[in-house]
Amino acid sequence: MNRRIAKRATAEGLCLHLLSGERIRLRRFEGSRILASPVILGYWCVMGIGLTMADPSGQAGTTPLDIRVPQYAVGMGVAWLCFFLTFTLGDIFLGGRGRTVHFYDWPLVVATSLIGLSASELTVWLLTDQIRISAKVFAVLAVFYFVVIEINLQFLNWLLLPGMLARMRTTPETAESPPPTAPQSVLHAGGHRIDTDLIQHIEARGNYVAIHTDTGEYEVPGPFSSLIDPLPGTLGLRIHRSHWVARRAVIAHQRKGRELVLTLAYGGSATVAMPRHGEVIDWLARTDPRAASGQPRPADAAMQG
Repeated sequence: MNRRIAKRATAEGLCLHLLSGERIRLRRFEGSRILASPVILGYWCVMGIGLTMADPSGQAGTTPLDIRVPQYAVGMGVAWLCFFLTFTLGDIFLGGRGRTVHFYDWPLVVATSLIGLSASELTVWLLTDQIRISAKVFAVLAVFYFVVIEINLQFLNWLLLPGMLARMRTTPETAESPPPTAPQSVLHAGGHRIDTDLIQHIEARGNYVAIHTDTGEYEVPGPFSSLIDPLPGTLGLRIHRSHWVARRAVIAHQRKGRELVLTLAYGGSATVAMPRHGEVIDWLARTDPRAASGQPRPADAAMQG
């Protein structure tokens, strides 16, 4: 994959691979902002209260409440700090270089579980002057907290994260550039300046968008609509909620069952949304370079191209 790297900082951030196989693709510093948001802080506090009440400490008796409160408060606080520092430092030193930085969540969760549990037990030792946990119990609790954190990560990714990212990316402070008032000859995306005349295909890929050009491919933060809105209407057409194609890039089209697929000059293809089949065929006919000026080819003739 060819990708130009801008000299100045760009918006590419971290891509977190979850244990389930899902990927969370973030812009630069979005991970830190999510962790510091009131929603996540509140959720973290609720988790801490639940652990304080349940007291999964592996002890025969219940730990007194005046010990449990600081014990779990310190442990949860240190665990949150581990996540926050990882995302923040990762974006500072690795993000913004015109490429996505991939990392897997399980080493981070393992380290966070061990560090948070150690801080929790250290707090108990400082308050009681007693080492009350064996190596075996410590290992069991580390596995327990690993599972708890992984389950909550999956829950947050499923329930809260999509909405948080959508709101974050539509606020003025995170907008890459103000909405254009007129079509532009240069598209600003992810810190890149891309000549619109070189663009062949734009496709949505989850939280990111792939821009295929005559000279290579860019993978930049979305949303998809903010990237295609500035493009001149004469340049191409949105054929699907996830695909925009330039007219000059379409070299063939064919039916595959009920699907209409466009073959593109750079070697890729794009599937047309079913409700737009007629619109796209008419568009191909009107804009066919072989048609005489003012005399567009009919749709049935375009289907033979």
